Amino acid sequence: MIILSGQPMPALIGDDAAAEVYATRDLRIAGAIAPSGSATRVSGGYRVSGQWQWNSGGVHSNWVAVGALTTEEGPVHRIFLIPVSQTVQLDTWHAAGLAGTASNGIRIDDVFVPSSRTLPLEQMMDGHFPQRRYSANPYFNRPWVMLANFSAGATMLGMARGAMDVFMDALPTRGPDTAFL
Repeated sequence: MIILSGQPMPALIGDDAAAEVYATRDLRIAGAIAPSGSATRVSGGYRVSGQWQWNSGGVHSNWVAVGALTTEEGPVHRIFLIPVSQTVQLDTWHAAGLAGTASNGIRIDDVFVPSSRTLPLEQMMDGHFPQRRYSANPYFNRPWVMLANFSAGATMLGMARGAMDVFMDALPTRGPDTAFL
């Protein structure tokens, strides 16, 4: 489930974001969408700063989708797509058995993000996206949370199949009095 729900975000945000982000070789988009940062409107975009406690898959990613609050028209929770190279990885993740998730925190210090790489989270959650290349594709016109849940379901199915494979492999070696695993 790591690096899963951020993959459709560029296509949801708009054509310029999709063209730029999807051109990345071996694309992996991590997500830290809690509004733990702040964003100030400037000419052509926003200046984003903040610190996020969890960014699952961040050290394995080349882009991150972060949430930050803007205040130009009251507080608005926006999602910003930022290259991981413009973030600072924080060594904060020491959970037993979960090292592979690499859910370290990240810090962003006054990074410029063009308007083409941001969208209010509320619009994403409601399925209200700007006109874009993918507008005719029903997959990219659903609320983002539905896409995220759909992706997570595939992961759960894979985990269940893996557990079944382990169980089936153990059956031939199991004796009548042997406890499974």
